[in-house]
Amino acid sequence: MFSILRDDMTPDAQAHVNAILDETLACVTDYTADFSLQVKKLMLLFRHHTFQLNQGSVTFPLTASLDPNALLPVGFLPNGVRLPLP
Repeated sequence: MFSILRDDMTPDAQAHVNAILDETLACVTDYTADFSLQVKKLMLLFRHHTFQLNQGSVTFPLTASLDPNALLPVGFLPNGVRLPLP
C-alpha cells in the first residue's frame, strides 16, 4: 500500500502529520458544505428573481414565476393534471 508518510519518520512526526491531515480534511469538508449551501441559496433566489446589470452593478429584481406547464408539450400529462407552480 502506498503512503505519504516515510518509513523512517518517528512515530511523533507521523502522528503530527496525521493530525494535520485530519484537521485539513475537516476544514475542507466544512468549506464544501458551506459552499454548497451558498449555491443552493443562489439557485433558490432565481426561482422568483432575475438579474440585471445596471452601470456595472448587479441587481436582482422580482419577477413572475415561470409556469412549468407551459414548458411541456400538449398531451404530455394526463387530462386535468397540472404541475404546481413553484
